[in-house]
Amino acid sequence: MKIAVLMSGQARYIERSAEWWKQRCFTDKTNLHVDYFFNLWDDGTDNLDDRVKHLYDAKVVDLNDWEQLGRNHIEQVKNGNESANDWWLIPEYVEHTMCFRGAEVSKYSWNFAGMFIGTAKMAETFEPHFWQYDVVIKTRTDTILNDMSPQHWHNLFNNMLRNPVFNDNIFTPWLRIRNGLPFFGDLAFIGKPKLMQRFMKNMDKNLVSLATHDKHLLSDYLIDPEIPFAHWLWSRLSMYSRTDWLAISVVWPTPFDACLLRNDENVVGHSFKHLCETYKRHEEQTHDVIFHKVGDSKN
Repeated sequence: MKIAVLMSGQARYIERSAEWWKQRCFTDKTNLHVDYFFNLWDDGTDNLDDRVKHLYDAKVVDLNDWEQLGRNHIEQVKNGNESANDWWLIPEYVEHTMCFRGAEVSKYSWNFAGMFIGTAKMAETFEPHFWQYDVVIKTRTDTILNDMSPQHWHNLFNNMLRNPVFNDNIFTPWLRIRNGLPFFGDLAFIGKPKLMQRFMKNMDKNLVSLATHDKHLLSDYLIDPEIPFAHWLWSRLSMYSRTDWLAISVVWPTPFDACLLRNDENVVGHSFKHLCETYKRHEEQTHDVIFHKVGDSKN
């Protein structure tokens, strides 16, 4: 079975990430053929593409200039809204975050579109190769997956591929409907190559559409302020590709999980549980958001 791991966006903790993916996640013992593909923002460091290719033994490493692509995106959105009279559809923070209304663009707004445009660029990198693979994992360089046993990986992928019920679904670590809004874990998406390509392709153009003539999809009553807007937006963008979603636990009862690396310390000497707990503590300490645990009731 051939697996393609796609990583896009910023090159965060690439050394530690490579250690985990190559030494703990997909080793020779998993008996899976795994290739790594990258489309990253050029961070200006020396030989980033060569370093990434060496660390992961990567199949392809493409670098992009975010300054140029970011400016182009903002220009398209501003031009598309020159004569807009539908601002009443969206709340003020969406106006400035996605639609760049006004003269100034904050640092957060400037970076906001990066993950989605990076995903579209990843589709360009993977386009010549996707037909060669059975399963695709789309993620980012600072994401690590639970180092499950080979049996769990094979059970998960085999059931995903052989069960016709799952033919049209991309899978996410978890999925919830909160206040009527779909919200799912976006640290890793897993699916068949054709589905993944369809989801990723043209996401940059779809983001412009959302910020201009499709503002009704971002209307105030649809947006729950308790849900981080950037992460909820994946579900809006997936409407353009008609993507169906399921949580991985629906496919097979595996201990699949994902978390982010939040420092540049050694990882291979730690358990995934320890790294996951470190990530959760970091999120709770640094983000001023309301966390809802499963089973909590709302007033």
